Amino acid sequence: MIAATKWLWRGMFNYTKSSFETKSKNFEDLGQLGVDKHAIVTGANSGIGFATVIDLLSHGCTVHMVCRNQDRAQKAIQDIKDHFKTEQQQQQQNTIINIDNQLKLHICDVSEMKQVKTFVDSYMESGERLDILVLNAGVMMDEKKLTTENVDMTHATNLLSPFCMTQLFIPLFKRQQTKDNIARVIFVSSGGMLTQKMSLDFEFKKLRKWDPLYTYAQTKRAIIYLTELFNEKYCGQQQQQQQQQQQQQQQQQQQQQQDNDYVSFYSMHPGWVATPQIESAMPTFSKWTKHIQRTPEQGCDTITWLAIAPLNSIRASSSSHNGSGDFFEDRRSTDKHLTDHTKSSKDDVDKLWNHLEQRVNEIIN
Repeated sequence: MIAATKWLWRGMFNYTKSSFETKSKNFEDLGQLGVDKHAIVTGANSGIGFATVIDLLSHGCTVHMVCRNQDRAQKAIQDIKDHFKTEQQQQQQNTIINIDNQLKLHICDVSEMKQVKTFVDSYMESGERLDILVLNAGVMMDEKKLTTENVDMTHATNLLSPFCMTQLFIPLFKRQQTKDNIARVIFVSSGGMLTQKMSLDFEFKKLRKWDPLYTYAQTKRAIIYLTELFNEKYCGQQQQQQQQQQQQQQQQQQQQQQDNDYVSFYSMHPGWVATPQIESAMPTFSKWTKHIQRTPEQGCDTITWLAIAPLNSIRASSSSHNGSGDFFEDRRSTDKHLTDHTKSSKDDVDKLWNHLEQRVNEIIN
């Protein structure tokens, strides 16, 4: 109750359209920083994912849309083409977007881990680079539903899939490493997770009455820990060593780590964004906040910034030495907890990784 009250109060000042408009006056122009970068966006045919695709394209990225439904995906592609055609006619877009070359479609139901593996294998065999992985796909189910792989649909889409896809892409990130290129993985969370402490009932098997808001927020809380766990696994050992040594040695080793890292992991939330999910699950809240909700374009801004901004900008806006593992809001790292009551022990957080790893191995191996 305390966390929920703090979240609502915080949201009124930080998650609204007017809040974004005020903060964005000081945002750096990202220009064409996405040129020559390849990005994957899951859940790309609607909402924040759709807005992210357009934003990344406008900054020069080649974008790979991962969508479940062919017809909806094709409609989204046509809408994207129409968007840029209109902008160019109105001379609002200075750079010509070559949709046929810069936009690619992949059909994959990310709630099915075997399909995720097939997609990743195909992508890696294609020889394409992968500089940016945006794990945006998410569902808020009205009732409990299992996938064909016998996994809770909410858990599979919102949590198991991001874990699976990221793990499978690690070899590619490692293989394409250069000093000037660090791949970036961006987990899209939700501000609503701030009201929750992570339950160890990861697939909601003990839940007596299904609650769409609770189950959604639980997965979005867990995704924050998953970001930290990936950071610890692939960047954490060097960080721990740095903390044990003197300040001068710390600075030297931090610079060395920045030179050697091949991937960074970030989580973020978009603020209060007008989406069909929120309108359906929270009709009273949606009606009450209708005039202050952000647009999907505003909601995806931090995703794009994390994806292509200079690493020094991200480091300067983070609470850690390089930002990896941090939780971001409007281009700045922010608190992951509003009260101590929502914090989990290290043992419980490790159980999350063990559960996800075991479930993926059971399905795809």
